[in-house]
Amino acid sequence: MRSARTLAAFVAAILAIAACTPSADLASEPPRQLLPTPGAAVPAEREVMVMVPLSDGATLEAIIQDIANSHGLSVVALWPMASIELYCAVLALPDGDAAARADLLRALEDDERIALAQPMNVFQTTSDAAYDDPLFDLQTGFVDVGALAAHEVTTGRGVTIAVVDTGIDTRHPDLGAQVERVQDLTARGEGVPGERHGTALAGIIAAVAGNGQGIVGIAPDARILGLRGCWETGGGGRCSSFTLARALNVAVLADVDVVNLSLTGPFDPTLALLIDAAVERGMVIVAAYDAAAPEQFPADRPGVVAVAATAGDAAGAAVPVVVAPGASVLTTLPGRAYGYVDGASAATAYVAGLAALFREIEPTAGAETVRAALVTAAPGPDACRALRTLVGDVAIACGAPAS
Repeated sequence: MRSARTLAAFVAAILAIAACTPSADLASEPPRQLLPTPGAAVPAEREVMVMVPLSDGATLEAIIQDIANSHGLSVVALWPMASIELYCAVLALPDGDAAARADLLRALEDDERIALAQPMNVFQTTSDAAYDDPLFDLQTGFVDVGALAAHEVTTGRGVTIAVVDTGIDTRHPDLGAQVERVQDLTARGEGVPGERHGTALAGIIAAVAGNGQGIVGIAPDARILGLRGCWETGGGGRCSSFTLARALNVAVLADVDVVNLSLTGPFDPTLALLIDAAVERGMVIVAAYDAAAPEQFPADRPGVVAVAATAGDAAGAAVPVVVAPGASVLTTLPGRAYGYVDGASAATAYVAGLAALFREIEPTAGAETVRAALVTAAPGPDACRALRTLVGDVAIACGAPAS
């Protein structure tokens, strides 16, 4: 495998190519896509991911198969990550060999054909009357972040937000018109189930305003790209390196404005490359910072807006953290329902919605601009005052301009 210095140069070249070269020109034949066989899931601790350059579609699968044969592995999945110009393969160790994964990864790192080799990591989601919408008066956080005043000049129109999470219930009356598209990246894509966590985040971000039902989203005219990169497990969400990578690849290629990542887990090199590619393209990546989690990736990645639910969670953080409402947040739930959610996931969705408001007014506003505007509006994020920071003297009444 390439040395750290060589790999860094290789990654820089990848990002430069990704910014200006259509992926369709890279191969004479499209590389094959292969997803895990339903009902034959392999435990994550027995899986690894390897990346080879996405350069010759005619030979990529043969290269992967030879790598697998050389190390006694089986091929579980294959997927082109066109946004970072790499071909991703999920390989499985034989039964009972989970303890040998560290030795295997060291051997894979010595293979010159491989640009990147990593374990299959696991991530968790972090849950814990100006309008005629009947539940609006219960949305205390909505007013607290200055969204009501900000709606005089911006509602997120023309902005697309990728929600990388569990499935969104597109049949919900407060969401159907807001969801531009949904895609299941956890399996073979046969329909997307409506699940609690993803549906709740979508409602916080973009629930329809003024439709006489339910609640109002922070950015009610934004559009949602629902990318199911996680699946529900006992009220929360679980995701893997591979499913999140597939979802982020779709988000980057779709050139969305904002990406909501209400999840946390260990550092993941493949996801880091995809996040870096998104940041290079000017996307605002918003991620949950959960002080109780053992690791804070992707919130601690450079260029990502980290969001916590309380000032206590943000205290002592190694990265700048925006604090947003994360307690008893009223939002949409599957089955035309509404309910309260808590935690950094909800807070992250608030900030993703605020970022959409800013992007309508200032389409080139990146993560650093968004974070700086929200911090300047402290204590707590204030959309109205942050707008003054971004574009000067905004003609809306939101108290004294932020200094």
